[in-house]
Amino acid sequence: MKPAAKLYFERLLLALLGCLFSATLTWFDLAQPLDHLFYDVFNEAAPLAPAPDVVIVAIDEDSLRELGRWPWPRENHVELLRRLHAQGVSAVAMDILFAEPYHDYPEVDDLLAAELRQLQRTVLPVFIGRTRQDDRLREMLPVAPLAAAAGAIGHVHIEVDADGVARQVYLREGLGAARWPHFTVALAELLAQAPNPLPGVSDQAVLEDPDPRAIIRSHANFIPFMGGAGSVAQVSYADVMKGRLAPGLLRDKIVFVGATAAGHVDNIATSLGQISGVEVNANIFQALRSGRLARPLHKAPATLLGAAVIALTIFGFTRLRPGHLLAAVLGGVLLLSLASYLLLRAANLWVSPAPVLLTLLLAYPLWNWLRLAAAMDFIQRHLLQLDQENRQSFFPDSGRTRPGATSSDPVDAILQQLDAAYSQSRQHHQLVRDTLAQLSSGVLLAEPGGTLLFVNDEARKLLAITGSERTLERALAACEAVGRTTLQELLAGLSRCGEHFNVEGVSRASGHDLLLQGGLVGPERALLLLVLTDVTQLKHAEKRRAEALNFLSHDLRAPLTSVLALIEGYRDRPGATDPRLLQQIEKYIRANLSYAENFIQLARLEQAAQPRFDECEAQSLVDNAVAQLFHMAASRGIGLRVSDQGDDIWLRCSRELVERVLINLIDNALKHSDRGATVTVGVDLDEGAALFTVRDQGEGIAEDDLQRIFAEYQQGANARSGAGLGLRFVAAVAQAHGGSVEAANDPAGGCVFTLRLPLGNA
Repeated sequence: MKPAAKLYFERLLLALLGCLFSATLTWFDLAQPLDHLFYDVFNEAAPLAPAPDVVIVAIDEDSLRELGRWPWPRENHVELLRRLHAQGVSAVAMDILFAEPYHDYPEVDDLLAAELRQLQRTVLPVFIGRTRQDDRLREMLPVAPLAAAAGAIGHVHIEVDADGVARQVYLREGLGAARWPHFTVALAELLAQAPNPLPGVSDQAVLEDPDPRAIIRSHANFIPFMGGAGSVAQVSYADVMKGRLAPGLLRDKIVFVGATAAGHVDNIATSLGQISGVEVNANIFQALRSGRLARPLHKAPATLLGAAVIALTIFGFTRLRPGHLLAAVLGGVLLLSLASYLLLRAANLWVSPAPVLLTLLLAYPLWNWLRLAAAMDFIQRHLLQLDQENRQSFFPDSGRTRPGATSSDPVDAILQQLDAAYSQSRQHHQLVRDTLAQLSSGVLLAEPGGTLLFVNDEARKLLAITGSERTLERALAACEAVGRTTLQELLAGLSRCGEHFNVEGVSRASGHDLLLQGGLVGPERALLLLVLTDVTQLKHAEKRRAEALNFLSHDLRAPLTSVLALIEGYRDRPGATDPRLLQQIEKYIRANLSYAENFIQLARLEQAAQPRFDECEAQSLVDNAVAQLFHMAASRGIGLRVSDQGDDIWLRCSRELVERVLINLIDNALKHSDRGATVTVGVDLDEGAALFTVRDQGEGIAEDDLQRIFAEYQQGANARSGAGLGLRFVAAVAQAHGGSVEAANDPAGGCVFTLRLPLGNA
């Protein structure tokens, strides 16, 4: 079978399988969790309009504290209805069961019935439940006087889905027959606000042949909500009872009476959280009279609609190119979701997009797999042909032109082009060139006579080749080998394939250190191959390692050796105690500790991530650093003065690092100051930065050393001690803070170090 015919058959098969899969999901409700998720999102995106004329008289915590534990005497409800009648309410829906006579005061039921007749438009609930005696279902009606006095009676059942969330309501329900309207339908009918006919979906087969022992339901609808708990206006039951409401506050209001107190309320889980049953009924009532209850589409038309959409979508989308197909699938997902939302919003019709979307998303990778399998089968057959041809020639003939695609199917067209490309057999040579071009090392390939065949981008960068060089000699003009033998001599010394050399070199054009590897390659045709590897960073790291070892072997060992010599000299003088000995030992140990601390801090700073910054007061940094060196300065007879500019300067910095920097600068100033001199430390504010200065009265720094002293293991010509790490650490900390450090000679004598740190560091 030709690839085009095979793909057409697979496209048709995939469309049929998609229809079957979508129909299965819809008919058996297999996508119900995703259905619920879509409805919850759409419901929250388009909330129900508020009901300004609906108020809940809430049996809340305040009412329980004031009127006592539940259940209350029915006299309370009599008084409540009297108060509501006095307020001039439009209707009352009492979401409270009165299924048994009030034995403590039988006459109260008659009083309550009288108040219900007085109000006229009142609704009481009926509840279907199991009896304790025989565990049989029965309808629990209000006691006879109340049932006769109420304007209407309705059931209060709310359907809960498998995930425990209430989304649907049946507007009619009853034991053996759907005789009872919903609580809210009964109220709406009393107020002449009920739609006719009632909206919703019913199972006619069940209604025509009901089971007398089962609960029969009809007119199923999805519930929209005004919002979470508390979206409906509420007043406290106790406030109504005690007459604390303003006169006329409830005039012409539709009042729902029910429990909202924690532990005394039939809380119902919704997509918007836990909502009391009475407030759910208020939401249903508002949706019913405003025509916003959403009826679900029957299974049969929903199944057929989903199958039709899937058939058209899959058969159309699979004709697109792979890149366009992904965009089309994502666009289809958005459009189908939008269509479902618009149907819910504009037509109050719930058609879940979940089965169609799941089928479409599953069909996408399945179709790609089918196309990939077809392409791979086609490619493998032609690779076998190509392999047979390439056995005769390393570089295949490329003289034939590639034929144009004749199929309208994008996949078939690509396969035809691939067939033409393989028949022309030019892939080996291009593969070699592409591979060499992507290497991180420079590669030059040339004829033995010196003619360049190939130079990759890395080689052009290392040798600064502009593109006009045609010979190997000109390309290597800026490169030389380290040693007595030149690179040209090394290349000329190669006589047969397999010979090679490895030497170090340098590129004068880029200044990089190179490792040069060359040799003759090729099984039949010998070619010169030269590989250039940039080892500049490696040599730099090796140099730093050597300097670090030198520092460890000399600068850290020297003070310790001196300490050992002093101790050895005084070993035979146990009775003598010379303070100068202790001073010298202390001096060497302090120097050694300073070297080690600078070395460790510098290593941590250069190898660690960004240091932690905190809000610091600049003057406190100076004071802490001066405090640590004050006694040492006094012992040397050197004054240590702090210049306080007065205002607080706050900056974001690493307190530990900045204090260490100031200690290094002050210690450096003390080393270069004579007895009787003064070292001045200050901080000032300068254009969004903190400016720290350390000024000494020493001999100053040679002009040639002003910048060099901040390099690692470097010291000025007048250095008296140290290892060259202290000022390098200062420069590294300044750089990590986005600042700078400078050294300058004071015309009045001495040297001034200036550390500039921005006030705000990220």
